[in-house]
Amino acid sequence: MENASKALLMAGGVLVGIILIGMLVYMANTISSIPSAQQTEQEIKKIQEFNKVYESYDKTKLRGIEIVSLVNRAIDYNKKADENERIKVIVKIIMASRGYDASGDAQSGDGLDIKDYEFTGNEIKTFNDILGDEDKKHSFMYSRYFKCTGIFYNENSGRVKEMKFIEIEI
Repeated sequence: MENASKALLMAGGVLVGIILIGMLVYMANTISSIPSAQQTEQEIKKIQEFNKVYESYDKTKLRGIEIVSLVNRAIDYNKKADENERIKVIVKIIMASRGYDASGDAQSGDGLDIKDYEFTGNEIKTFNDILGDEDKKHSFMYSRYFKCTGIFYNENSGRVKEMKFIEIEI
């Protein structure tokens, strides 16, 4: 009988020990997941802040100068973007037709070729020639209005990757 009671005490002690070890392992896993949850929360906040800047241009009527600001912002971001870490932001603009040039090609009333302009950061000269406002030589952008026709997000990161605009009026 003495051996049986000692065996029960030993079995109970082993059971209590296993429960304590299980609780310690559970607590260690819970504590180690807290920093990763905080890091994930910070990443989500950064993405939301990044997107908020671009989403503010998602309007039905924007002035041309706002488009110039957006393109400048996207070009600056894309210059700093690391190919491996970040997705570049693309801004596409469709200028409305206002007439034709001597060769019969569609042009706006101010001489711009009618086509889709796409800005990612490599087109600085094109941007300055077409939409830039150095010494107000291209002040026609002040009198143009655009509509956002689409905002697209990267499936992996959730960041804005592309915005599309079309001219709606002068």
